[in-house]
Amino acid sequence: VGKRLGLQGDGLRLLEYGALLHDIGKIGIPGYILQKPGPLTPEEFAIMREHPVIGERILASVPFLAPLGPIVRAEHERWNGSGYPDGLKGEEIPIEARIIHACDAFHAMASDRSYRKALPLTEIVAEFRKETGHQFDPRVVDVMLQLIEQQAAGQPVPDVVLSGPRSWAQHMQTIEVLGQQLARATSVADICNRIGETIIALVPHDQCRVLVMNDDRTRLEIAYLRGTDREEYRGVTAQNAAVDVGEGIAGWVAESRRGVVLGDTEHHPKAAHVSGTEVVDESMLAVPVVFEDQILAVIVVLKLGLNQYSLDQLRLLTILANQAAVSMANARLIDRLAAAASIDPLTGLSNRAAFEEAVNTQLLRPQSWGTLLMLDVENLREVNDAYGHRAGDAVLKRIARAIQSSIRSDDRASRWIGDDFAILAPGIDAEQAGLLARRIETGLQSERISIRWGAAEYHGDALTAQDLLAAARKATARKAEDVAA
Repeated sequence: VGKRLGLQGDGLRLLEYGALLHDIGKIGIPGYILQKPGPLTPEEFAIMREHPVIGERILASVPFLAPLGPIVRAEHERWNGSGYPDGLKGEEIPIEARIIHACDAFHAMASDRSYRKALPLTEIVAEFRKETGHQFDPRVVDVMLQLIEQQAAGQPVPDVVLSGPRSWAQHMQTIEVLGQQLARATSVADICNRIGETIIALVPHDQCRVLVMNDDRTRLEIAYLRGTDREEYRGVTAQNAAVDVGEGIAGWVAESRRGVVLGDTEHHPKAAHVSGTEVVDESMLAVPVVFEDQILAVIVVLKLGLNQYSLDQLRLLTILANQAAVSMANARLIDRLAAAASIDPLTGLSNRAAFEEAVNTQLLRPQSWGTLLMLDVENLREVNDAYGHRAGDAVLKRIARAIQSSIRSDDRASRWIGDDFAILAPGIDAEQAGLLARRIETGLQSERISIRWGAAEYHGDALTAQDLLAAARKATARKAEDVAA
């Protein structure tokens, strides 16, 4: 279609790459929207309409792909101005975007979908005739219909062979597939694995690392590591390959937010040799993964020998990093939202819903046993009445800290409701749970508050969280009655 409309040389190549990358922005759209089997709600469609803008932003960050940005941004514009995101119309829409829009629509109608079978060719032609001058550029439709009629009549349609190397077109196809995979990924670990596997398929390497920024933004920790089987790299582990921001070449890339291609890593001023490994001649590609000016990760590719990498390979790695950035930022946001949904905002302990889910999960484990401990703060109301609710909140926070400092890593603590706290302690009996309660009381002696507690054991019996919590509450109430008596 492009050639018949007069595109040549670089114009045809832009059209080809634009077609391969026109949906790259969908990696920034939540998977539940992309994979929804039915129609989208107005809110979901509004989110979906952002993907051309996201795609343009990804491409704009890579200088040699930047010319594709306006094409990708405009691919959903319509001839009559009713498209998105900018409402362009007619010749305002780049010709490449008009061609891709029509060809993509043809492909959608001619392919099976989860909600319908492929349409007959006669219906597709009728739809194009109906929408010419509305959705589609009339000139593009005329050429497409000529090609369709030519093929239907059995006349051969010659392939357009572009001059020059095809490797970048092949890379673009791989990148498009990666974009589809990343759109379905929901965790940072999954994203790092997918991006790492794509890199080792595209870039010559002896080792590949993806290092992710930790929560306090001071250290890069290994999330993906491949290529430790060679003698020269057998001493590299996830532990000794992690670096502080600013330390070593990876830490320097994170700090400067600039990618590098190095022909001799050992003699670079920022080089930090991994202990337990040989000193070897080695080349490196390293790029930051950045989203909205925030460093998320660093990708490192190593190859034995000097001067093994080129600027083109650095550009390719930069494209992959930019793809990973949007998905990684989304995954981290989902993780934060999930954590926020399970945490009591005042104390930082599990909230009631998350705690009960954890208890039910524990009870379903074969041969599980342990104790659920309930703690009731007896005189919090007096603190609130005398000093105000801020003082009461401060007491609850200090109780939470005392609990966290007293429990084991396998235990789960919750602000269950109001001034009641609960602790799930696998593998200990009620007597040991009592010792835990006394340790917590000891840590709160300076607070001038008292705690009443009760414990209920479980031994793999058919209990639910509600049953176990009710039993612990009864034990707490019995202790109160004993004290009163």
